Formats: sequence, structure tokens, C-alpha cells
Amino acid sequence: MPTDAAPYRCFIDLTTSLRWRRGTPVGLSRVELALAESCLTSTPDGVGFCRYDRRSDSFLPVPLSTVRSLITPLEPGAVRSDRRETRFPHLRQAGRALERSVRRSVRAPIRAAGGLLRQPLDLRPGDVVILGGDTWSQVSLATLTRLHRQRGVRVVILCHDLIPILFPHFYPELAERQRYADFIDFSLAEAAAIFCSSQSTMDDLLSYAARTGRQAAGEVRRLTLGATLPAQPSAEKPPGLAHLPDDFVLSVGTLQLRKNHQLLYAVWRRLLERGVANVPALAIAGRIGLGVDTLIYLLREDPLVAPHVFVLERATDRELAWLYAHCRFTVYPSVYEGWGLPIVESLTFGKYCLASATSSMPEAGQGLVGHLDPLDFAAWYRAIERLIADPAALAEREAAIRRRASLVTWEDCCRDLLAQIDEVARGHRRGRAALSDESMADAPRA
Repeated sequence: MPTDAAPYRCFIDLTTSLRWRRGTPVGLSRVELALAESCLTSTPDGVGFCRYDRRSDSFLPVPLSTVRSLITPLEPGAVRSDRRETRFPHLRQAGRALERSVRRSVRAPIRAAGGLLRQPLDLRPGDVVILGGDTWSQVSLATLTRLHRQRGVRVVILCHDLIPILFPHFYPELAERQRYADFIDFSLAEAAAIFCSSQSTMDDLLSYAARTGRQAAGEVRRLTLGATLPAQPSAEKPPGLAHLPDDFVLSVGTLQLRKNHQLLYAVWRRLLERGVANVPALAIAGRIGLGVDTLIYLLREDPLVAPHVFVLERATDRELAWLYAHCRFTVYPSVYEGWGLPIVESLTFGKYCLASATSSMPEAGQGLVGHLDPLDFAAWYRAIERLIADPAALAEREAAIRRRASLVTWEDCCRDLLAQIDEVARGHRRGRAALSDESMADAPRA
């Protein structure tokens, strides 16, 4: 935050959130919006908001009215009408006119801002731009480099993971992998500070830097993300979830190969074919991503599994809160993560979670979560079967969560981030910001 000793302005970039304003927020936009909401409520005069505009190759201010519309958008669940549309909306044509109407309503506040969005942001030496979204695909790295080197603007990066570098096979497009590697290289070379969402991610970043002969020009720090959903969801099931059975296990996350939902399909199929008693339904709340066409086909067409597995691609925050509050427990078998928000959200609602034992997930679990090898089908099957068969043991785990869980809110996260940025700003030397124009020859290309 600006202080007398270190006068500067902070701007949170909302480019990713504006890109995803038409649908259910993804993980990165959830982080952007959560920080934006916390700043609006706790430090309304301390932080501004911006977005990158490709046409003008500049950052534009985002009015507070637009930020508020992003935080509380029109509920997309209003367009849902039947079970098939809710479970597999990408496979159906029905309701598209209504959905377009919803999208126009969400865009209206942005249009209403008029010229405010077209005037470039007057970034001054010492100002801070906080980038926490998919910067590698949305923002020109060359523009960021010029802002840093020529105008003395401090770039702060929220580094969520290095998965496209560590697991390139999960990203089929070579250009996407290269953009991400360029972004990490830029972050190391130009950022005033890089905030990693877990110690695991920080270790991955520093290991990558050492392996490639690079060194961070700015500071590399740890930032614990928050987890705040509505504290008291309605006891009544939301209309958009009317088709979901009352007894269910919850998995939250985009359906993609890395999230390992195929393991959950296999476990539920084995439970059902063996006739295990009282098998709950499986609710998967998340967008349908790349590489899961075969899995979606199986979930839809397998006659044994289809009646028991529900894909909730457009679950709203209100619906998500209800799902967490009313599920038996949660499952998160992801192969690798930079943090693991669904694990922390599960703890927030006092729900036990079975999660993978890799990367950052043990950090997120705080010793209150069951951790398993994401490739060990037999271990997952046994653990889930035991939880179904022994509700008393599950209740004991939930009691331990209520006693011992240490939860960070998004307000805590926002205050920590701004305080750490202030520390960096007070002691940070711009260094390369004073380089001559000739030095821009080695700047990253747009």
C-alpha cells in the first residue's frame, strides 16, 4: 500500500477475470476476484484495478463498478433447465439463446463504463502492477519489460505453479508450453517480486532457475492463498442441483487429464460392480477442459456409472458452497498442483478430503487430509470404500478438522500480499529500469 515513506500505487490486473466473465470462474480468475473483493472491502483507497488491452498495447483502468459486477455476476445457473443440460452442457444446443442473453447482461456494466476503459493507465515510476492470472497468454511480456525498464514500474507476479514446464504432456499445444516458459523466464529476469502459492511451487521455481542457469532479479517469496466461500449456505438445495441425489461425494476442479478424474470413474465403477452397500453419488464440479472426451463419453454412456456420477460444469459459488456443506467428504486425486484450493475449501467447511500426496497438496492439507499416490488405484479404492462403510470414523476426522484447522481468509491473504509488496517497494532497487533503449534488444517478444 502507498505510504509516506514509499509513495506508489498498486494495481491488480483483472485481465483473466474479464476474459472469463461470461462463464463460471476458473482457478486463476477466482484468485484475482477474491483479492479484488478483499481490497474493495478492506483497503478501498489503497489499490486500483487494471486490464491489458491488446489493441492499444497498454493497461487500461477498470472502474470499481465493473469490479463489483465481476465479483457478483448474474448467476449462470438461471439458464439451466434440465439434468442433461446441467451435466453435459457442451454436448447440447438447447438454451444457447438464453445463455447469450445472460452474457450480454454480464457485459453491460463493462460497456456502461464507456470511455473510462479506453484511456490508458498513467503508470508512474515506482507503481506496482500485480499479475495473478494467465499472464503468459493474455499480456505482452515485451510491454511489461518496457514498463519496467523504461518507466520504472514494478511488476509483481503471483506464480501458481510450473506444471506446463514440469509436465508438458498435459499441454498438447507446443506454443502454449513455450509461452509459459517465456513467462517464467520473464518473471525471473524482470519481476520486482515473485510470490509463490506454496513452498512446493517455490522449490520448483528455484530448481528451474538453477537448472537453466538463471537467477531471480527480484525477491521470491511465499504467499498463502485464502479460502472464503459463503459461511452459511442455504439448507435448501439450490434449484440448479435439484437432480443431484442427497447422498454424494464431491470433487472440485476442471475436468482435465492432470486432475485425474479418470481414477474416480474407475473407483466408482468398481464400487458399483462389486455391489458395495450405500455407494453415494459422485458430484464433479468443474469446467470440461481438454483431453477428456473419452472420459466424458464413459461418464455419459456407461450404464452402470452414468446414473451415479454428475458433472456440474456451471456450478455457481452459491451452489458450490452448498455442495461442500452437504457432501459426505471430498476427493482430489490430481497428479500435481501448485497449491490445491479445493482441499482448503473442504477444510473450511469442516469436510474430510482424500487428496494426492504429491507437490503442494500435503501443505494445503495441514495434516488433516488423507494423502495417497494419485496413480495407486487400489489405495484410493480401499480408502473410499472404508469412508463409505465407517461414518463414525469419518465423523472423528471432521471433528479433528474443526479443532485443528488453521484457515487463512482472502482478507488475510490480501493484507499479507500488500504488506510484503510494501516491504519490497521500500527496499527494491529498480536497477535494470535505467538501462538504455539499446538494452531492449534482448527484451521478450510479444
